[in-house]
Amino acid sequence: STVMHFHFIFFVSLQIALVINRSITIAFRPNRKLTPSLFPHGHITHQIRGGALENADDDGDDEGGETTTSTSQDTSRTMYNKQATNWVRTEPRCLSDFTGRPVVFGMLEEELGKDNTDKIVLDVGCGEGYCARKVIELGAAKVVGSDISREMINSAKITSEGDDRFRYYVCPVGQLIQGLNEQVDDIGIESPEGGFDLAMAVFLFNYLTTND
Repeated sequence: STVMHFHFIFFVSLQIALVINRSITIAFRPNRKLTPSLFPHGHITHQIRGGALENADDDGDDEGGETTTSTSQDTSRTMYNKQATNWVRTEPRCLSDFTGRPVVFGMLEEELGKDNTDKIVLDVGCGEGYCARKVIELGAAKVVGSDISREMINSAKITSEGDDRFRYYVCPVGQLIQGLNEQVDDIGIESPEGGFDLAMAVFLFNYLTTND
């Protein structure tokens, strides 16, 4: 239908815009010694989504001119550890809070309203917990959130103010099941298998490579 076609074009355009925005940020960040011909053939996107970033340590600084490499997971972890407190919000603020995320919330609201039963939601790549808090507002009984960034998880825990409906733990998405198994007691589920009614991963795939 025309509406579906419009939605498809809109979200493809949004994803392209997000990639370009993040690409330019990485390309022009100080102390990043990347090759000058970044734009042809999507080379910037390769740098973010799996290609190595040269001469960048964990803090994004050079050390004595030595060349080191970091994976896409290292890049995401470092970036969001530095920016975690800037992302904390209780109301919509960034563009995707008004575009992509409400679509996800609408789908979840429909599912959460079925059967009138308490539902547990898994939030993969939860960041500072914005989506988790919205899902609780929509009626979820509990949300378990995981993220690769320790500082994002710390921000999520602080913002939840000890509310037991929120459980957060640090874990890369590639080790999701292992992390859940290790955190079973802390997050209050019997087992990862069958322990959740719904799962979401909002904008997670922007940061993953095919290997991830």
